[in-house]
Amino acid sequence: MRIENFRMVHEAVIERDRLLRLICQIEDGQGLGVTFNGTSQDEPVVGLVRPIVLGDLRAKLRRCDDDLRVLGVEVDGNGHATCSALRPTT
Repeated sequence: MRIENFRMVHEAVIERDRLLRLICQIEDGQGLGVTFNGTSQDEPVVGLVRPIVLGDLRAKLRRCDDDLRVLGVEVDGNGHATCSALRPTT
């Protein structure tokens, strides 16, 4: 990696971490809500949009990983295996 790319890599790593945390949070059933005209919807409605939101976030994570690879950063996995590292152990 070239030192000139450090700032871009740093920002991409921060974005990757943000995306991964969102994915993990939503996979755990947290952090996603749906409202219609200010009225919160119940779990069946949230369940309908969850796969769409996760698909979009995973696509953004893949693009971020691709950008990091272009900058010379080695990126392991597709984001799914890393969720376990973010979850607290009891």
